[in-house]
Amino acid sequence: MVVKVDQLSKKQKQNFKNMRKQLKDYDDNQKKSNLEIEYLQEKESFLSKTLENLSLDIKENESNLNKLNKQMQLQTDKTSVLIQEIKSQTDSMSDLQEEQKKRAMQTGNQIKTITSAHGVICQLLQQRLVAIDKLFQLFNQNLTARDENMMRLDVMEHKLLEISLNNQLQFQPHVKPPPIGFVALHGTIHLGDIGIDKQTHFQLVESNEGNHFDPKTGVFTSPVDGLYKASLTIKQTESFPASVCVVHQSGGRQSQLGWVNTKNESGDASRIFELRMKPGDLLFIESYSWEAIDCTHFSCFLVDF
Repeated sequence: MVVKVDQLSKKQKQNFKNMRKQLKDYDDNQKKSNLEIEYLQEKESFLSKTLENLSLDIKENESNLNKLNKQMQLQTDKTSVLIQEIKSQTDSMSDLQEEQKKRAMQTGNQIKTITSAHGVICQLLQQRLVAIDKLFQLFNQNLTARDENMMRLDVMEHKLLEISLNNQLQFQPHVKPPPIGFVALHGTIHLGDIGIDKQTHFQLVESNEGNHFDPKTGVFTSPVDGLYKASLTIKQTESFPASVCVVHQSGGRQSQLGWVNTKNESGDASRIFELRMKPGDLLFIESYSWEAIDCTHFSCFLVDF
């Protein structure tokens, strides 16, 4: 709206300028007419006709002057209207600026309030995080201490079992131990079954002398020190060759006794292993294959001290 008013003002100034120029021209013409009248008065006999023409020109100029006066009056009226509109727009702009100032003050106060509340919340969260971090540190310390105690307890249990068995053998050297071993059938090992926590589940346990074999995990725990003989048979159920590893864990360390591998589709593969196991040692199987593998036979027996 300000641009429009400026444009109208420029147009009005131009109109005023044109009118001044026309008035000046009129004044010049009037002077010229007066000079001509004086000249005609001196030469009435020769310029009577010219006087008549000048009279006509004067009438025409008067008519033009009337038109200019009307136009001037019209421009004056328009100027008045524009002045009123400018005044009204100025008042509206003032009111709008005041409203914007009020809104800016309100927005600033709201932002200050929100910022203050956000700062308080951040401080509370920081305090909570520090407390949680301390709890986590304490939990980790307790967890580490528990793991250490569990390891110590496990070592002590193994030592006690070993001492007990050695004492039995020392006082009864010629007595043969009871049968120790197992025969498990129809186990399935899946992708990612690695370690003692993810082992094969066997559907049928044909024998489990001493109950040292867990059919749910497929893990055999040695009760005495001696020479053991293990056997494993697998069957390929998919189009790719199958591979299963027999693992011996002693004192927390694992070693691979060997692999049982199939060579063609739907083929079987078997292998026998001999190993020395101490009390508390573990024997289990694991696989790195992409397909499920059928373990048709898994067994282990104590053969000699």
